Amino acid sequence: MASRRFKVVGMVSGFAIVACASYVVLFRTAGPQMYEAYTTVTDVRLLTKGAAEVPERNAARHVANLIQIGKSRAVLERAKETLGTLNVANAEKTLSTLEIKPVENSDIISIRVTSADETTAKAVADVLAQHLRSRVQELEGLSKPVMQVVDPSKTAPANTMKVQSTLFLYGFPVLLVSIGIAIGYSMGRRTARKPRAIQEEMNGERPMVNG
Repeated sequence: MASRRFKVVGMVSGFAIVACASYVVLFRTAGPQMYEAYTTVTDVRLLTKGAAEVPERNAARHVANLIQIGKSRAVLERAKETLGTLNVANAEKTLSTLEIKPVENSDIISIRVTSADETTAKAVADVLAQHLRSRVQELEGLSKPVMQVVDPSKTAPANTMKVQSTLFLYGFPVLLVSIGIAIGYSMGRRTARKPRAIQEEMNGERPMVNG
């Protein structure tokens, strides 16, 4: 009876885990195909003359300030206006996905946006880089731009990254729970066998073993 009970618990738990995993994979990754556009920019002064030529006299601080300029209302509003002039669809929604941050171990800044339309994603990334460039020139009162595109914008399907991150976040905990249930089921079966063996000996179904 106990063995059957543990078997039922194991089957129900296994079904629940499979159902949970299926829900995660199907519903967390469902939806229209999304595209991520990526471009990188830097201040050429950091590449040619180092931090001595930038206002902050510190490369890391200068990059941090450039990122803030890239996120600023002035840059976003100008980008929105330009994209509207170009009749880029869903530009405002795509602008809201902006992720701008430093590239690790460098003085380069990455600009990323995501859209359901590949052309829109690329256009928004390009326009943001353009307005970051002009805004820095304007704020520093320079005669020519100092921001340079390092890597021209590229696009790639974003759903693949979503699937990978989802499986990483949810797959490992599900695996741990599965292992725990398997161990519990195995221990339960061992525990159930002992009373059954004793009962069989008491009923005379198997000989008692002395010593």
